[in-house]
Amino acid sequence: MKRNQLIVREAVKVWIQDRESEGKERRERRLEKGHGRIEERDVLVVEAKELGAYLREGYGWPGVRGCGLMRNENPDVARFLHR
Repeated sequence: MKRNQLIVREAVKVWIQDRESEGKERRERRLEKGHGRIEERDVLVVEAKELGAYLREGYGWPGVRGCGLMRNENPDVARFLHR
């Protein structure tokens, strides 16, 4: 979701957080090494029936069937910041 779609972006963010708290998602976590750093990626994918209807009716975005969120974290930086 682009940052220039502030209202839709916030609605999708809240929707994903609600589904995440209900446990209605597919989740995959990966630890990747490359370019001299370690990065942890948390990918969350949820089915979007209600969200698809909301985006179609409210914003003219037809055909949304799923929605995903990817969070990246550098564990070394996180440990440094939380000391």
